[in-house]
Amino acid sequence: MLFPHLHVHVIFFIFISLRLGWSLPIDTSTKSPNAIQPRGPGGAAAKAGWNALRNHVKNSSKPGVFWSGTQKTASVKTAAEQHAKKVGGSTLGQDLKAVGMKAPSGRSAATNKWWDTASQIKAQHSKGPAHAVLGDTVRKDSVWNRIEKPALMKNEKVPSVSQIHPSTGKEVKKLKPK
Repeated sequence: MLFPHLHVHVIFFIFISLRLGWSLPIDTSTKSPNAIQPRGPGGAAAKAGWNALRNHVKNSSKPGVFWSGTQKTASVKTAAEQHAKKVGGSTLGQDLKAVGMKAPSGRSAATNKWWDTASQIKAQHSKGPAHAVLGDTVRKDSVWNRIEKPALMKNEKVPSVSQIHPSTGKEVKKLKPK
């Protein structure tokens, strides 16, 4: 072996990089060479990604469309995307795509923290009427119940939040009246 201790140096460098919160701003696993992949709430790449999302949501004139839960065991995500198109709004997923951010995959504490941060940014910086496409089953500990709904209720720039039925696309009730 030409450099017998090289692997030790590489492992040490990776360890130090992770401890210092260094991360690459580019997610090379996507087809987009400019996709930003924040690695949690800290670090330069993460801050750039969160700032891009924050600015996009703040400057958007589109109504915010939120979603949570299932309807007859299927996610209401597609219904929310259809509703967003109908009202000229955007879901968090669409906002992430617009700024070139790619959500982490899998389920872990870090992934949950990532979604909590992204959801909080969308709810805190939305303006105008908001729409929530909620399924028949929404977990009490869902991002909607823990993060998005409380932030929307406190957000003075969101005058109303309408609950939308995922099958009919019609308003079920006002969660926050005008």
